[in-house]
Amino acid sequence: MIRSVTLALHSKPDKAALVRAFRRAKQWVAQNPTKAVIAAKAAGYYGATIPVEPSANEAVSFGFDREVDLEQMLEHAFKERMDAGVIKSDKTPKELVRLHYRRIQ
Repeated sequence: MIRSVTLALHSKPDKAALVRAFRRAKQWVAQNPTKAVIAAKAAGYYGATIPVEPSANEAVSFGFDREVDLEQMLEHAFKERMDAGVIKSDKTPKELVRLHYRRIQ
């Protein structure tokens, strides 16, 4: 099963592009919290009557920082999949990230 994960990361550049897109989206929220709240409201994901500026401040304080810890996110994703039995490996999630992390940046 780990081989299929390895092949998926190596043979599908779309996966790497998706990871980069989410990293950029998170950075955009940190750099433009007011616009992010307005966009969420316009899309119907956030209540229209909730004030924008306090929500923007909360978005920043909830960890939407300027630097995304992609390594930590990937480690968490590997752990979840290993706990669910989707990935079977004798390596730890941290080791799996170290094996694959450089290839998707």
